[in-house]
Amino acid sequence: MSVKIAVIGGGSSMFVPGLIRRLIEISCFEDAELRLMDVDAQRVEVMRELGTQVASAEHRKLTVTATTDRREALRDVDFAIVAISVGGMAAWETDIEVPAKYGVFMHIADSIGPGGIFRSLRNTAVVADVARDVADLAPSAIVLNYTNPASANAMAMAQVSHVRSVSLCSCSPLPFQRSWLADLVGVAEDEIVLPLRVGGIAMAATPSRWCVSGRRTRWSGGPSTPSALCRTAGRIGSSSSPSSSGWNDRTRAGRRACRCATADGSTT
Repeated sequence: MSVKIAVIGGGSSMFVPGLIRRLIEISCFEDAELRLMDVDAQRVEVMRELGTQVASAEHRKLTVTATTDRREALRDVDFAIVAISVGGMAAWETDIEVPAKYGVFMHIADSIGPGGIFRSLRNTAVVADVARDVADLAPSAIVLNYTNPASANAMAMAQVSHVRSVSLCSCSPLPFQRSWLADLVGVAEDEIVLPLRVGGIAMAATPSRWCVSGRRTRWSGGPSTPSALCRTAGRIGSSSSPSSSGWNDRTRAGRRACRCATADGSTT
């Protein structure tokens, strides 16, 4: 049975192309149905055409449809993704400029402070309505909210329906930048092993565990001195006890196994 995915806000040229690329790269979404819904018929049609062409060029089975009817898009789906921005860029500009006029300067203004409140007043009611629609049309579906403010929207979805829902965010790119991580713990860039483990949502995410080739790192709010506690993959792999060998993080780059530290400094 093919997976049915609805994207509310499916006309987004920032979010949808990346999603399409991921869907055609992951084998379990072969022959999936992607339903793009947006209030802007022209934009959503452009994204539908893009998705169709990309899938065809990659010789993958992905059916992409477009609609301006939210309930039509949500009927019997397995996953509903909410990626909206009520008011668009013009509203976002006022979220930044109005607080700045009164001395409150915000560089993003989409999750906390006055800007976060403004955005919540526009977006949260709509996100809650989507959750209600999913409860009615696809009660077994999972709602993945990608709309800020993530925390407020998560609470709203939980309060208005019993459908499974969660708020997500792309967060900062810093946890994926070797140069930043290397500077943080005081090692060379080529010693950083990616990917690391990150927890939290929106602007409250933090690295909880990461590895340095041949070393351990510890989060202490600033630079720390790594200690040589990591062994080679072969030596760790030869241990019969997972608890004694530490946590193995096998990556595509080097496929090393490292003993790593959690955010509170304890090893696992």
